Amino acid sequence: MVYNRGDMESEEQKRIAVSDFTTLLYQKGYRGRFSVELPLTNNTFFAGRLSDCLSDALKHYNATAGTESVLKLKTTAPYADHLECTFSVRFDEVKGFLVNGAAFRDTRTGQSHAYRISSNHQLPGANTIEGLFPKPKPWDKHLKGKFRP
Repeated sequence: MVYNRGDMESEEQKRIAVSDFTTLLYQKGYRGRFSVELPLTNNTFFAGRLSDCLSDALKHYNATAGTESVLKLKTTAPYADHLECTFSVRFDEVKGFLVNGAAFRDTRTGQSHAYRISSNHQLPGANTIEGLFPKPKPWDKHLKGKFRP
């Protein structure tokens, strides 16, 4: 197989983009298993380590010659598996992976919070997600007049 110089530089840029984005999410505390959903291509899923998921998604986009590289990245909070985190991410050839939005959902209560993000560094840390969903206090039932268990 013959590669020209542009293809090799492009592959190196993609590898660096995957590495940089993986490092950013790792520093923010997102270290669990990830799944990637490609909404524009009939919901193809990749699951596993973040770097593997992103690399597979980019290979899929290259194979389908997709012009718009949009994906949904899903994981859970590190110490609370009931808190789901979904990130809307797009891939830019020059800037790498860019997070457009984040949604957090508590599967126990059904509460959710969504945020628009203009820069990757505005992404909240994984440990702050638990603070978005307050735990009920033991005396809350009495304050609401519900004295029966």
